[in-house]
Amino acid sequence: MNTGELKKNIGRRKLLCLLVIFILNLTVALPSFAAAQPCTISLSQTQIDYGRVSPADVSRQRHTHDGFSLGKQMIVLNVVCAEPTRFGIVFRGTVENKGFATENGQGTFSLVLTQAQADGQAVSWNRTDDIGRNNQRILLAPDVEARPLLAGQSVPISRLTVLVEIETKFPAAQARVVSDLTFSGRGQFQIVPL
Repeated sequence: MNTGELKKNIGRRKLLCLLVIFILNLTVALPSFAAAQPCTISLSQTQIDYGRVSPADVSRQRHTHDGFSLGKQMIVLNVVCAEPTRFGIVFRGTVENKGFATENGQGTFSLVLTQAQADGQAVSWNRTDDIGRNNQRILLAPDVEARPLLAGQSVPISRLTVLVEIETKFPAAQARVVSDLTFSGRGQFQIVPL
């Protein structure tokens, strides 16, 4: 291979070299009713790091109509109350178009609550903006309370375990960026007393 061909190949590779580092920092807030009815909330991990991602790494299955997905990551959220308590869960973060925005505003992430168990029983969910529906999987919309239900009813709960599915998406235009990029997001889970 001559020098001219080598430079062309290096140039092509450089165009495909996109570094996306997406770090999502998750925190928990102590419930405001901690003194009266102490509940604690914990996460299996507080940081999601997708690491280095190039356009070649983004498979066709991850393409969406408005960009591409970095895939789904899972964390476990646990709530433990000293005595049975009725509560909801809220996630607070930077909001964009009814979703959560990355801190630089060039991407979004979504949170889905799924596979929940409360006191050994399967949980369905009801969002405060969607009264009347009970879902096994529910999108955790910004600042919208998701309430765990047992047999379709809001009842006091001692222990709740939830799988939280996190998906991060970026506009297709970001795949054409030559330089390295770092994206980050952050938010906070809160328990809301009912």
